[in-house]
Amino acid sequence: MFKLALAVAFAVSAPSEARLSATVSTETRVAFRAFCTKYGKSYSKKEYTLREQIFANKLAIVNSHNAAAAKGEHTHTLGINKFSDMTADEWRATVLSKKPKSNSRTQTLETPPQAVIDASFNLPSAINWTAGVGGVVADVGVKDQGQCGSCWAFATIGTLEGSFVVGGNKLTKFSEQQIVSCDKKGGNSGCNGGDQITALKWIAAGNPICTEVDYPYTSGGGKDGKCETTCKPAVKISSGYELKAGNETELLSFLATQPVSLSVDASNDAIWQDYAGGVVTQKCSTCTKPDCLDHGVTGVGYGSDSTTGTDYYIVKNSWGTDWGLSGYILLARGDKYNPSGQCGVQIDNQIAVGASPA
Repeated sequence: MFKLALAVAFAVSAPSEARLSATVSTETRVAFRAFCTKYGKSYSKKEYTLREQIFANKLAIVNSHNAAAAKGEHTHTLGINKFSDMTADEWRATVLSKKPKSNSRTQTLETPPQAVIDASFNLPSAINWTAGVGGVVADVGVKDQGQCGSCWAFATIGTLEGSFVVGGNKLTKFSEQQIVSCDKKGGNSGCNGGDQITALKWIAAGNPICTEVDYPYTSGGGKDGKCETTCKPAVKISSGYELKAGNETELLSFLATQPVSLSVDASNDAIWQDYAGGVVTQKCSTCTKPDCLDHGVTGVGYGSDSTTGTDYYIVKNSWGTDWGLSGYILLARGDKYNPSGQCGVQIDNQIAVGASPA
């Protein structure tokens, strides 16, 4: 279960972290003005100076990292994005959340679906549901949770949308807002956090989900919103399935059959706040249990880098298309990262089972 740490209101007081530069170059000032225009940023005169200094530090970090990457010292690159005027603490409080130590997690199926069992015996070398597998594109694309701890709802809908289209139905966007506003069972609490398997159980228990068009997302500002009951149910599921923790082969087998709800430790700002491309191979996390995971995402495939041979997971985030690889990140996989997986990606994962028209 994910809980939002706190709501962020940019304060004029200096952040406790990040050593701010005493001076900002003319080139950086120009870059910051362009950044503000691009992302619609607006500050008071006093706060503008503070944000400009934070941006200058961030730009220096990005440039230094990418220079090292060009020399082969890193396998991923960093970039300026909408989070680049935020300290690491502010960024974490805005988009991440925490899983509490106490949480009931049980599988609702005794065995995985047959397609997963079959895949484990004949595992494809690569799968990419965003590009089409066997003529099927099972990923509707990247969405944006905004300043709401609703990553759990986006990860839940991510696997539900995948299950729906893999089952032979039309590629359709479904409503995260319905889960955020209406699913208050088992500890789920809208922008204050929730848990994917609990949400999947709620849907399976007789709460079919409407389309995104019929029930659009409105919680980007941090409010749950009133539960609406007038939208037309569009999709139902038979159950949710909790994958075995720390089992890379099983996770790959599931990913070979449909998109999967994943949980990660995304607290490392040197990777997650600024990620722009490439495969993340540098140390990301020491997380080994669900309670240190802080972000829900969707696995949409796996593959290998053609140049380096590095194996990776393809992960869809919910921070919009102006972050990362148009909203996606590549996390390294393999024995080196087992059993928890890079950034804890193999610890806590689920799929929606049997998604069909309601």
